[in-house]
Amino acid sequence: MLEMLHASFQDPCDPTIVWPAIWMGYAQMVFKTLGKQITPPNMVGLMSLWADIEPIRQVRLHPDFMDFAKRIGLVAAWEKYGWPDLPPDPSHRNPTLSDQD
Repeated sequence: MLEMLHASFQDPCDPTIVWPAIWMGYAQMVFKTLGKQITPPNMVGLMSLWADIEPIRQVRLHPDFMDFAKRIGLVAAWEKYGWPDLPPDPSHRNPTLSDQD
């Protein structure tokens, strides 16, 4: 259903797509939507990624999470201000991410 909504909505990053994707642990849809556009209504959804509950945790544990975090600027912020407690700390960084990217 979320795939259909994403394909048919005028705004494919609408919170009615993003929030259920987060709460269901549907990482690929989270990366597809928030990775493209973070809007004020979606900011609450982005912040909820740090809820340490299932199935939301599965988004943070997904192998593509660090690439997503880098794309939206989280890695740069973490490197400047410190790594958060829940998603990966620097010792768990994806080795494909280089500091020169």
